[in-house]
Amino acid sequence: CQRSAWGVGICVRILLVRQPERTVKHQLKMVVVPFVLFMLAAIVLILQATRARQGDSEKYALPAQRDALSLVDFMRDVQDEDLSDEWDFSRAAKAIREAYAIVEADTAATSEDAREALYYRLYFGWMECLKGGTTLSKGEELQFLKQRSLAYLTSSEFKQADSVLLSALLLGLEKTNVSVEEATSTCLVLEEFLSTLDGNKFQLSSLELVSGNKYRLRLLGQMLDLRSSRIDGADFDMAELHGKVVYVEFWSTTCGPCLAVISECCER
Repeated sequence: CQRSAWGVGICVRILLVRQPERTVKHQLKMVVVPFVLFMLAAIVLILQATRARQGDSEKYALPAQRDALSLVDFMRDVQDEDLSDEWDFSRAAKAIREAYAIVEADTAATSEDAREALYYRLYFGWMECLKGGTTLSKGEELQFLKQRSLAYLTSSEFKQADSVLLSALLLGLEKTNVSVEEATSTCLVLEEFLSTLDGNKFQLSSLELVSGNKYRLRLLGQMLDLRSSRIDGADFDMAELHGKVVYVEFWSTTCGPCLAVISECCER
């Protein structure tokens, strides 16, 4: 809109400067007509954007039928949506929480429906916490997600969807403010459970994820163990710099911007 207004202003100035012989009335007409057309176009665009937002809101509205089967179908459809937009994801996560609350309170819900609804609630909960957009109490939400995710995973046959939830759980343990002790104990329980899944095709990859998470948790608060060679060929050991301020910059020869600053780093 700002660019369009700027363009209209330029056109108006050209009309006024290059056509001095025209009457003032005609000049005003030449100014007012484009301005009115521009304002009408802006109003149309605003109305279209507003209707699009309203349509998105209706898209994530709970179905009229509030039985467990209909709500689980609704949650499944939301899961399949493209939720790359932050606004869309926030609306979808809120709808998932509302649908899960109804299914959880529905005594007629089957165990399969209740379990699937819990899966969507946990997955979207972790993703919302990681995005920093949850409107819930962060401490209570994290405890709910951690405890229920652990109970869910350790009571499953561990299929592909469960491995996706495991990844979300591990990422949440590492990136949110769950204490290191709690995160480590959760990893130990998961590791013990996964070690019993002999023959499961997701066992090895999942164990690697848990092992990597445990390793990174152990590094928190520890001094970086870094040994290498300097540019001049001399040995380098980070331990020798203990107590000093150290600037560490990570780069790769496959990264264009990294290559551009290598010479600058060498000069430092």
